[in-house]
Amino acid sequence: MRVWFSINDCRPCPVRTQCTRGTGRIGRRLTLRNREELEALHEAREEQQTDEWRRRYQSRAGIENTISQGVRQMRLRRSRYHGAAMTHLQHQFTEAALNLSRIDAWITETPRGSSRTSHFRRLRPTTDPLTTDHQTDISDCIAP
Repeated sequence: MRVWFSINDCRPCPVRTQCTRGTGRIGRRLTLRNREELEALHEAREEQQTDEWRRRYQSRAGIENTISQGVRQMRLRRSRYHGAAMTHLQHQFTEAALNLSRIDAWITETPRGSSRTSHFRRLRPTTDPLTTDHQTDISDCIAP
């Protein structure tokens, strides 16, 4: 069940600081789950902390990485053809291209990124002058 509170109801509330965060323009929105759904959600979250669940999830993480690479590099999200047969053929060509791309990265020893680098992060210089240890010989700085 979803509950919406008007901004006019939220502003004068004396316990507003203890409430959920809202956008400030439309008031608060809450999702209230029944007991069975809430217990199932808590059980699922507890199960995610086990080693057995993490072992099973590793295969999904690899598949998600492959799909992400296909979407980013090969524009896999949209098909350029109409019809199932041509779309299937495009997927097969995309798989082959993705495999060739991975083989090339392996041969050239291109490091795999652990996560996406934001555009802002790419603007940062590769060496940070504040943390780089500058070893300067003082004899080079003194005139003879």
